[in-house]
Amino acid sequence: KKRVVSLVSAIAMAITMLPSASLFASAASEPTITAESVEAKAGETVSVKVTMENNPGIWGADIRVTYDKSVLTLDSVTNGEIFGAGEVTAGDLSKVPYVLSYARNDFSDTNANGIVATLNFTVSADAEPGDYAVTLSYTAGDITNMAFEDVNFELVAGKITVPGEASKTGTITGATIDVGATLTINYYASVDCEDDVMKITSSSGKVTVVEGVLD
Repeated sequence: KKRVVSLVSAIAMAITMLPSASLFASAASEPTITAESVEAKAGETVSVKVTMENNPGIWGADIRVTYDKSVLTLDSVTNGEIFGAGEVTAGDLSKVPYVLSYARNDFSDTNANGIVATLNFTVSADAEPGDYAVTLSYTAGDITNMAFEDVNFELVAGKITVPGEASKTGTITGATIDVGATLTINYYASVDCEDDVMKITSSSGKVTVVEGVLD
């Protein structure tokens, strides 16, 4: 009797563990659309890939891309590998959000994974250092399969990071500066003047520092 009870208990325990394992597998295979995170300096061009993974099968999709238009200019959009060239409806590059719009040419779903599109931006020359989000969104009915059933995706936002200027240091030697005079340099620096006070300002091109020596 003890063996029978133990066997029944083991089976019961195994059954109770099944939902957890199933749940874990489900979470690991969640359909996801992701915007890439990249870095670019002010004034540069940069590309952000939008990718799809764990695609359960879709026939059409409208995906909205939102970004800060005051800092980022969307120059062009390159089609990826999920839909063919003839299955893309081009959006208006001047409008935010920009809509990535697709519909299959035949009566079948695509289960392809990979790059949905590549967004090609120009970063404003006046962009301040920081992170500028590239977010994705859709509403009910925007992503469907051939049976016109909604297909849900998890969306992951990306960002374009504009780095700050790297700090530069150098040692100024062999220069005589009068007390109370103004020294103009390209970058902020630490200057030791003992008991005297020196005013330091920055101005592009007035003074150049080559290998730490005043030129």
